[in-house]
Amino acid sequence: MFKKNKKASKRVVRRIEIDVTRIINQLGINVRKIVQSKLVGKYKSVFKGKGLEFEDFRDYTPEDDYYRIDWKASQKANKLLVREYIEERRIKVYFLIDTSESMLFGSTDKLKHEYAADVAALLGYIALNSNDAFGFGFFNDKINKFVKPVTGKRQFFIFLKELSDSKNYGGKFDIEGSLQYLFNLIEEKSLVVIISDFIGIKKNFEKILGLYGKKFDTIAVMIKDPRDENLENVGEIVLQDPYSNKTLLVDTKVINKKYGAYARREEESIKDIFSKNDIDFIKLTTNMGFLSSLIALFKRRESRKKEIVAF
Repeated sequence: MFKKNKKASKRVVRRIEIDVTRIINQLGINVRKIVQSKLVGKYKSVFKGKGLEFEDFRDYTPEDDYYRIDWKASQKANKLLVREYIEERRIKVYFLIDTSESMLFGSTDKLKHEYAADVAALLGYIALNSNDAFGFGFFNDKINKFVKPVTGKRQFFIFLKELSDSKNYGGKFDIEGSLQYLFNLIEEKSLVVIISDFIGIKKNFEKILGLYGKKFDTIAVMIKDPRDENLENVGEIVLQDPYSNKTLLVDTKVINKKYGAYARREEESIKDIFSKNDIDFIKLTTNMGFLSSLIALFKRRESRKKEIVAF
């Protein structure tokens, strides 16, 4: 984080402003339809429950997706057949949210942790409307909150209350140790959504991610502020380490190019780690909306699933 004055001021803790009421209750009807039909619909289609049971074959119709055709059965029957399944749709979802000091930074209307809370609240709303059990864990250099998955509105409002509580934010950062601890608390085949800026990861990060990629269906949501990647040429500023509070006076005209190049290398390295461990990745920036990005993520997952089934 940075400050334009040469003396670092104390961090002011303010009430967390989450737009969930606007997102859910006060959205225009067209946007609410997008959330309900596109986001909830895509979510249901790409995140399946464990209880998927074959029931019977039926004739293929033009409305069916081709990937549902059972080619062996069709060859025997000399007509196109698709498989019918009985599915228990409910899955368990865990939102693991970085609440460390670096998430309390922002150069836009939203600090990173406020933006992350908006994203988490919307995803929680989607899980609620899909009748899925969801829980959550907040972490910095330790686990400061963990709630097991439960279905229903009460769980959703507990989630909103905790997301809005400023006491849950701040502190140092140890995503490796936190994910290692949480790993043993999460049920196999659950959907895990990790929300963080991923600033300050260590060498053993890939090792723990490998475990998550094998045991869970995992999505990584990177939240970035524009200044995490570009300081802009604004003259001399004071950079402050969010964990040690140490400060350094720098000239942005001198370091901005190197700063941007370093930020891009770090991001590409992190994306590569996620990719190698079969973890979906999405990057969101606090000066941009996130609905379209989430829809695109679900579409990518749906497309990939179709390719796997067809193969």
